[in-house]
Amino acid sequence: MAEGEGDGSAGILHAASDVVLHINPVTLARDDWPVVATKGLSSRRDSGKEIISPTMKAPSCPGAALLLCLTQAAGMHSLRAAPAAEDPPPRTSFSNPHARFNVPDKPYVVLRRGTLEAVVVDNRAVDDDVLPGHRAGYHGLGSLKHDQQRRNLFVPSYAGLNFEHIHDGTVQDNKVLFEPRNAPMQLRVIDDHTAELYQAPTPHWGLESCMRYQLLDNGVIELTFECVPRRDTFKNGYIGLFWASYIHQPESLDIHFIGCPNNDASAVPAWVRGVTPAHGELPTHLARDDQRDFAHDPAFPLTLMFNRSRHRYAEPWYFGVYRGMAFAEIFRAPDQVRLSQSPSGGGTGNPAWDFQWFIPNYRIGQRYQLVMRALYRPVTNPGDEAGTRKEVSASVKPLLNFGVKPPVESPLTRPAGTLSPSEGERDGVRGRQWEIIVPFFEPPSDFAGQFGAYRSPLLFNDGTPVKSAADWPRRRAEILGQWNELMGPWPR
Repeated sequence: MAEGEGDGSAGILHAASDVVLHINPVTLARDDWPVVATKGLSSRRDSGKEIISPTMKAPSCPGAALLLCLTQAAGMHSLRAAPAAEDPPPRTSFSNPHARFNVPDKPYVVLRRGTLEAVVVDNRAVDDDVLPGHRAGYHGLGSLKHDQQRRNLFVPSYAGLNFEHIHDGTVQDNKVLFEPRNAPMQLRVIDDHTAELYQAPTPHWGLESCMRYQLLDNGVIELTFECVPRRDTFKNGYIGLFWASYIHQPESLDIHFIGCPNNDASAVPAWVRGVTPAHGELPTHLARDDQRDFAHDPAFPLTLMFNRSRHRYAEPWYFGVYRGMAFAEIFRAPDQVRLSQSPSGGGTGNPAWDFQWFIPNYRIGQRYQLVMRALYRPVTNPGDEAGTRKEVSASVKPLLNFGVKPPVESPLTRPAGTLSPSEGERDGVRGRQWEIIVPFFEPPSDFAGQFGAYRSPLLFNDGTPVKSAADWPRRRAEILGQWNELMGPWPR
């Protein structure tokens, strides 16, 4: 939109924080009133629409409407609580307003990079050559294939890295406990290697989330999960989240990790073969230093959540073997993810290799972030357990310690004689400040994409469009004339 000149009579007022109020005097006497927009937003494409900013209705009284516009510009984001300073850096389109994406017509997209082919699917049913017999509800990686193993790693009707449960340890209906399966999702394609699944605040829990699946080099998939609790619905004061991967008929149902006995935290870490006799029996392995206990109802039906195994893990990763391949799930130690498994989660002979994450003492409006990686690679001799463990471990080690923010130096600990931060430190401070304010440059989810049927200010009164800068003075004169007719001449 071309901006007004000099006295601002083209109807554009600049307010604090680079917020721009676009006020079209042509429509002052009509119901289709002003557009409130955020300056500098990069557009996104959503089902053929460019997403730039929210729009809001205002009263037909011009003075009241102008006051309302100014008020909304100053506090339009009060609809969601301000993020705390410890918010993680934005990594998805949910937290990064500058991220561009397309929303495809199909419920899935095929991503390829190097030796991997992954199909990211939302929770709608699919039955075609790409995802035959895929059932509704299951989402995430509908298929994962490698150049050396063209069979889908996951049970075809289910999925892998599938966001399965939201809970607070209280007994609920299955539709509530499996809410990620049931609430609609939007598939967002970022590029040839990256796709996301966005889910608006869910009906019961009110958890808004976005999962980014990105293919990296060397057979690695990175999953970033971001969420914001919008309502205070978690009765026990924590948010429990669970992901499942349903493996299709592997040679062994078991997983392998480096750990120690549950009752001997001082033991030297060694390889553990994770074996669970039946679904819900000895299923979950905690981190060695995870002493957290989460309150839950005695009759809580999801038995994988709180039933613990006899071992704890010392390194935050595990793997299983599948038809000449190893599938490893790798986590960040500070997240204290819990490793879970079921020998029959996907049906007889189809184990579930899972993980869960807890958010204690959650805050409404706070953004939380989990980042994990999955490695899918061939192994030289799957029958050689010791050799396979060594081979997979060598591939995993370089992938550990990812996505963790370095500690921030406090000014109180700066060496004596250092009066001001260095240029690098100042850049770091500016970067952290930007991370704090960047969520405010996107509209609340309730208003995203809601543009309304407003008349463009780049139309002459007779409906012909403004086509060039040379046309603008004439259009500006029309706007100024109507403004003065409605409001009276402005003092000079």
